[in-house]
Amino acid sequence: DTFPLREGLISGSQTMENLYGIRSDQIVGETMTADDIPDPDASQEEVQAAEPEEILGALVEEWDVSKNADGSVIAKLYKEDGGYKLVISGNGAMKNYTSSSKAPWYSSYGSKITSVIIEDGVTSIGSSAFDGCESLTSVVIPDSVTEIKKYAFYGFRSIKSVTFGKNVQNIGNAAFFGCARLRAITLPEGLLAIHDEAFYYTELESLTIPSTVVTIGKN
Repeated sequence: DTFPLREGLISGSQTMENLYGIRSDQIVGETMTADDIPDPDASQEEVQAAEPEEILGALVEEWDVSKNADGSVIAKLYKEDGGYKLVISGNGAMKNYTSSSKAPWYSSYGSKITSVIIEDGVTSIGSSAFDGCESLTSVVIPDSVTEIKKYAFYGFRSIKSVTFGKNVQNIGNAAFFGCARLRAITLPEGLLAIHDEAFYYTELESLTIPSTVVTIGKN
């Protein structure tokens, strides 16, 4: 429910500022909902702790996606307008997944994830990690990543651009297989190996391969 706020509704010393910390010049002539009034019993720490989540959206789920299941790499899923945002953070390698052991977000959220943020500190993108996240249109790989495992971005039919960090050394089998809208890719200096079918069925028109590459697989 909403209710209009006018001057003079509260008399004496019990002003809105006294009760809730809202100045009278903030509310005169405005319409507010009950949700707009802060909890008078909330501590300053609770108020401050809520702010980062509001910026990212509501936290939906959180998973340990580290290679050694030690909590060193965490995935957090946030609700945002029109879909979900997946944030991968921490220090170390991601877990590898398979066709029979999917990433934890695959079945319920995979096709609804519209953006992925891989933060600096992650060193390896796990196999089949983002398999099924077909709504993604772009991916930025941070400088900390040295390896992209097989099938990592398999079948991203909507993806149009991939930005590689400067320290990627290995791109696994079919890592970008079926990313049909990819048209141009520049691979970083220092890359050593591009494995089988890494960019198969992508319709690439331009692919820049650095002189450091020593292995190129079939297809």
